[in-house]
Amino acid sequence: MSSISKSDIDKNIGKILRDFRIKNNLTQEQLSEKLGISLKYISRIENGNNGVKTRNFD
Repeated sequence: MSSISKSDIDKNIGKILRDFRIKNNLTQEQLSEKLGISLKYISRIENGNNGVKTRNFD
C-alpha cells in the first residue's frame, strides 16, 4: 500500500483551488478578498507550496 505525502496533498488541494477559482472567473486577488486571506497565501496554496489551514475557512 502506498502512502500519500503531505506534498502530494498540498499539490492536489492547490489544483482544486485553482480550478475552482478559474471556473468561477475569479482572480487570485478576488478570491483572497472573499476568503480574507492574503494574495500571497492563495498563490502559495495554488502552487502547492503551502498547506491549507482549516481555520482559514471557518
